[in-house]
Amino acid sequence: MAKTILITGADTGIGIGKDTAKTLLALGYTVHATTHSEAEVEVLRAELGGGAHVFKLDITGVEDRAKIADLNLDVLINNVAQNLSGSLADVKIDRVRRLFEVDLFSSLELTQIAIRGMIARGGGTVVFVSSITGHIPEPFVMPHSMPKFAISDAAAGLRAEMQELGKGIHGSVVEPRPYNTKFNRKLVESQFKIAATERSQFSPEQIAARKKAIIARLHGLEVGSTDTIVRKTVGRRRRRYPSCDLCCAGRSSADLPCLKQQFQKRRNGMGMAFRIAAGVPAIVFIVVGLAWLVAPGFVSAQMLMPLLAGDALSTQIGDLSAFFLTLGGSIMIALVTRRTVWLYPAIMLLAFAATGRVVAWLAHGAGLPPQMIVVEIVVVGVLIVLARRMAAEKT
Repeated sequence: MAKTILITGADTGIGIGKDTAKTLLALGYTVHATTHSEAEVEVLRAELGGGAHVFKLDITGVEDRAKIADLNLDVLINNVAQNLSGSLADVKIDRVRRLFEVDLFSSLELTQIAIRGMIARGGGTVVFVSSITGHIPEPFVMPHSMPKFAISDAAAGLRAEMQELGKGIHGSVVEPRPYNTKFNRKLVESQFKIAATERSQFSPEQIAARKKAIIARLHGLEVGSTDTIVRKTVGRRRRRYPSCDLCCAGRSSADLPCLKQQFQKRRNGMGMAFRIAAGVPAIVFIVVGLAWLVAPGFVSAQMLMPLLAGDALSTQIGDLSAFFLTLGGSIMIALVTRRTVWLYPAIMLLAFAATGRVVAWLAHGAGLPPQMIVVEIVVVGVLIVLARRMAAEKT
């Protein structure tokens, strides 16, 4: 049986609601698409074709929100968004408050109604259309960014709650980057309406330069695809984030990836390769350290290192076993916990050891096998790259 899907703000949003509806209709799903006004109903119905159920839904109205209770929804796509930007030094707080009411609070009230029905029917999906600006603050767009941050956080919390309660409800958030859409062009224009007033904190020259730069950048962007939303609605989800599927809408309509998951997949793949490369010497170091404690004669012969005599023997065994166990242990802890800080003791120990061996080799003609120095230098390089990869993943 085909899923029943509701897309709010299909005539507005960031310009992707309508295209998402078209794609889902083509895939055979039952699609309810809403507009903010009655005047837009027939226009949207004509654009979507006869298969769509189009009606007016003002999500700020109690009676309008109640309409969705009888739709038996499998999926709710919260796509409604209002347009407000400008400097926080100038924008009227009442307008920001209204933006939160529409973008966040009313969407949450609508979501609550939908979720009650989904729980009663055994499961469902709620998709929140947010924005990448919710995570990357942009000057003059903060009125738009603040509710987007809250929406992304709400989606993460919803999914975590539903997983813990075992209600079968999946929460996702899609965070599109800037696109050259009608919504975003209006957003750019609105940034400077308030700034152009007499009470603005900015000079006309500053306003003009800022506007010119943003419009030029926006015109260089493609209109993105809706494939990410479609995949999150009806496709298999790739669980990268523990609390929420967090994703940026992709650029190409030919396939279904999102940019963030593409980059994350590449980072994870490379990170795993380096973890394996670091894990092997870590195990070797631990084994060698234990061998110095259990069978010092055997391991010293393998390392071409003569055993000392008397009290110096216990010092030699203790120092070398501690050296190798510290190396292997710190690397293994870093790999298990994925905390880069644990790699630094191993990197410093190996780096200083290799440096000391080279100095001793050159200055005193020490009969140390060159391959030991080479191995230490190679392992130091691998650990440094691994530390950078792990730090990049956290970023």
